[in-house]
Amino acid sequence: MKKNLLICLLTVFAVLIIPKVTLAAGISVSGGALKYAGDESNVTITASGATFNAFSGTISASGSVKVTACTPGDALWVTKPSGTGSFAGALTSATTSFRIATCHIKASTTGSGSISVSGVQLANKGPIVGTDSGSQSFSPIRKPTPPGAITVTSTSHPDQNTSYEVTTIVLSWDKPTGVTNYSYLLDQTAGTIPPATATNANTTASYDNEAVGTYYFHIRALNGDGWGDATHFKITIKEPDPKIHDDIAKPQNITITKNTDFKNDIESGTVTGFTISGLTLPNYMANIIFSPTITPPEGKLLSVKADANGSFSFIADFPFKAGNYSLTIQGQDNKTLTPISDPIHFEISQRLGGAINILTAADTNTPIIPAKKWFEKINWMYVTAGLTGLVLILAILFVIVIFKNKKAWKKIFSELRIQK
Repeated sequence: MKKNLLICLLTVFAVLIIPKVTLAAGISVSGGALKYAGDESNVTITASGATFNAFSGTISASGSVKVTACTPGDALWVTKPSGTGSFAGALTSATTSFRIATCHIKASTTGSGSISVSGVQLANKGPIVGTDSGSQSFSPIRKPTPPGAITVTSTSHPDQNTSYEVTTIVLSWDKPTGVTNYSYLLDQTAGTIPPATATNANTTASYDNEAVGTYYFHIRALNGDGWGDATHFKITIKEPDPKIHDDIAKPQNITITKNTDFKNDIESGTVTGFTISGLTLPNYMANIIFSPTITPPEGKLLSVKADANGSFSFIADFPFKAGNYSLTIQGQDNKTLTPISDPIHFEISQRLGGAINILTAADTNTPIIPAKKWFEKINWMYVTAGLTGLVLILAILFVIVIFKNKKAWKKIFSELRIQK
C-alpha cells in the first residue's frame, strides 16, 4: 500500500512539474441534458487518448450551469473531484481510458452555460502524454407553462352528481391570466380531449333542447406556451317528474265497504277483504295513499286504473292491521297528477266480527281531557252517604248498649244527683 501511494505521489508530482507538451490525448466532458431552467442532469468526465497512469485538471462551471456534486472514479487520489476545483490522482496500472468522475449539474437560470475541465495533464510513469481539455455547453430556456385545468360551473345543472329536468344546458368558466383561446365541445363520452383548435375566446356556452341522458362538457385553454389540460364537466338530464295540475278535478265520492269474503283474523289482529271505490278522471290511475303507510305484498300495487267513466275500485285483498287510518286518492295520467282528494278517516275494528267504520270530524277531533287529580276522582256524594250511615249505625249501637245496661245507668245517674 505504501509503495502504491509513493508511486502515486511521484507520478502526480511528475505530472505537475514536468514541462507541458500539447498532445491529442486528454480529458473530455460528455452527456447531460439541460433543456429548461431548473432541469438537473449528469455529465461524465473521462480521460482517454493515450496510455497513462496519472492525471490532473480543474473542473469549472460558467453561465447558467452549476456543478452541485461529483462522484469520483476508483483511483489513488491526491485531490478528489467533489465539484468545481482541481483534482489529481493516479492508477496502480496504466490504462487508455478512465472515468475520473460523474458530476451532477443543474441549470439555475435561462441562457448559455458550460461545464469544462482545464489544465489537463495525463502522464505515464513520468512523461506527459496528453493535455487536451474538454467541455460541454448548454442553453436552457424558460420551461413552458400552459394553462392549468379550467374551472367550469353551471347555473342550469350546478351539481355534477344530481339529475335535473332542465333540457337547456348553461355553462361558464374562468379565464386565467395569459389565456387567449379555448377549445371545447359537448358529447356523451366521459374522457374526450378537445382538439388543439380554438373554438373561441368566450367564457360561456349554452346548449338548447337536449334529450334525456348524461352529457360531458370538455374544455381546455390556450396561452403562449400551448394547450392546457382538459376539464370534464358532467351534466345529467332526467325525465320530468309528474306535476300536479290544480285546474283539474280531484278524486271524489270515495267509499270503503266490506266484501263478501271479508275475513277477521283475531289471532293476527288483521282483517282482509274490503273495497275502496271512488271517481277520478277517465282512464287515470287512482293512486291510494294510506297513513300510517301500508306496505303491500310483493307484486301488489296501491293503485288501480279508472274506467272510461272515471270510476275505480281497489280491492284490499291482503291483511290490514286493525286500527285507525287516513286515506287519500290522487289521479295520475303519465306525468299529469290531479290534486289530492280530501282525506277519509276510517277505523278497522275487530269487534262483533269486524267492521270498517268511517270516522267523522267529531271522532277524529275528540278533545283531550286532562287526567283528574286523586281528590277529583272521589265521588263525594257516595262518601257523604257512607259517613251518614256510619253515624246512624253508631247511634243505634249506643242505644242498644244503654238499654242492655239500664240498671247500671240508673245507679250512675242517682249518684250524680246525690253529689250535686
